[in-house]
Amino acid sequence: MSIDFSKWEEEFDVNEMKKSEKEAAETLQTLPDGEYTVKIKAIEIKAAKSSGKPMLAVDLVVTEGTYKKKHIFQNYMLTPAQDGRNYGLHNALTFLRDLDVYDRSEVEFNGFADFSDLIADIMEEMDNQTFEINMTSNAKGYSNIKVI
Repeated sequence: MSIDFSKWEEEFDVNEMKKSEKEAAETLQTLPDGEYTVKIKAIEIKAAKSSGKPMLAVDLVVTEGTYKKKHIFQNYMLTPAQDGRNYGLHNALTFLRDLDVYDRSEVEFNGFADFSDLIADIMEEMDNQTFEINMTSNAKGYSNIKVI
């Protein structure tokens, strides 16, 4: 079966596609390990695409330096790992506590709706505030961020 590409050739401007791909490549550029000044663009609970299980999705934007306007994405699975320990929830709570918006004891998981409300409150308090993170990558290429 062969595909008739003429419809797509007419519908899509090839030069515009090439230009937008280059822009996307610049935006999606992998940042090297290091310290960055960032602000929160979004924090939300959503379903992981692969499993449908709940995760905390964090979108940070670099505000200074060579990588200004680049995004750093960090996802924390909110369900236990195969060994029964909930590393993702622990790491998500650590990240939120390290933002120092509330007393550390106030940043707890008491169910998904409550957690979502807490995240909304933190987002409101952090409105355009910048903070420092240290980003490191493990052997598998996954990044980890730590508020410093």
